[in-house]
Amino acid sequence: MTAKKIPEGAQRFVDFFRDLENKAIAERMHAEEVQKHLLANLPKLKRFFWDCDPKSVEHLLFDFYPHYRMKYTREAAYYKECADDMEIPFRQRAEECLLVIQHKKLFNIQCLWRAEKVRPAGADIVYDFRYWDENLYQCPFLPPITEDEVELLVRFLNESPTELLDYGLLHYNRWQNYEHFKISYAEEEEIELEEFYQHYILIGQESIPPWYEFYDTYMGTGGLLALPDLRYPKESNYSRVYYLHREEMKSEKQKASDEKKRNKVRKYWLGANNDLFDCLKEMVEEFETPENKINFANYAKVEFPKKEEGRLKEDVEFALYHLWLAREPVHIDEGNDWREAILQYFNKYRAKKIIEAIPIIYEQYRMCIDNNITVPTPGHKVYTQEWINNMKKEVLEGRKLLGELENFDY
Repeated sequence: MTAKKIPEGAQRFVDFFRDLENKAIAERMHAEEVQKHLLANLPKLKRFFWDCDPKSVEHLLFDFYPHYRMKYTREAAYYKECADDMEIPFRQRAEECLLVIQHKKLFNIQCLWRAEKVRPAGADIVYDFRYWDENLYQCPFLPPITEDEVELLVRFLNESPTELLDYGLLHYNRWQNYEHFKISYAEEEEIELEEFYQHYILIGQESIPPWYEFYDTYMGTGGLLALPDLRYPKESNYSRVYYLHREEMKSEKQKASDEKKRNKVRKYWLGANNDLFDCLKEMVEEFETPENKINFANYAKVEFPKKEEGRLKEDVEFALYHLWLAREPVHIDEGNDWREAILQYFNKYRAKKIIEAIPIIYEQYRMCIDNNITVPTPGHKVYTQEWINNMKKEVLEGRKLLGELENFDY
């Protein structure tokens, strides 16, 4: 039937059967290739299975093997895609791991910049480093990752696999927290802080990340926190002058409004400031009859498992899912609670897979760098360029109020 003779609206019907015919032809050709391969290797295969039952060998070679060889060769692209998908969660984590190299190098530059040892273009105020920390691969003054640095990172993770747990290296987000690290370093080394930091008020306390200390030990970059911070005290003073001037310029009405806002007591928002289930328990305890208290207790026992049990259940299910996908043995010792044991050995397995993926991710990164292809920096962005520019305006305005030039040469 030619295309001109096909009735209107029937072309899809003809195309459907044409596709079936083409698939049948392709499958027959593939089957002939499998047959050719099998016949060519038949003597070797028979010798390979010489000590096995002949009928079982016949079943393997002429029934089982051809079926599966056709499947995994004919659909090779599909199975490769599926196999790659199984590695995606670990490769995504590996991408995040690779970033910590750049976090550390950016922090080292920040230390030198504060000490006025370097003045890279693109770093005018301290908040520029917060911005570039979220855009590491776009930072103009940050050198690319090297193979030696990747090897050092892999070594660190092999020696400290717990850094890959949920509370470790992958979930840390304050890599440029200079003020905290400065004070922590002075306490550890028992050295006197410069005057500006003797009066610096910290909210909380953060220690220097173990990765930073490891990097410094092997890269010879230790002691940068001992350099004086000459830059930020001046910047802080300009910002302070700007804020004081802004407060003075406010109208009395605005000041009164601000004072009213400050004195307003914020009421609790149920569900945000406390758990709704806790509220429900309090209400039952306070207002219900003894009989209904018993009824509620039974209901809660069935429908509301303890929070920690619920979280543990989620963690175990997550671990079991990925261990089920694992195509290698993961041995579990006796004696531990089975849930804790699963989580413990899943964490070991996850660390192993992430570490294995790091060289692969680095190879992709290097290919992009060598071919001038932009590498997007993964992760959530907080510091926008607009916000950074506003901070810069405040510093420049402070300089202007003091009769100084409106630039960053201070």
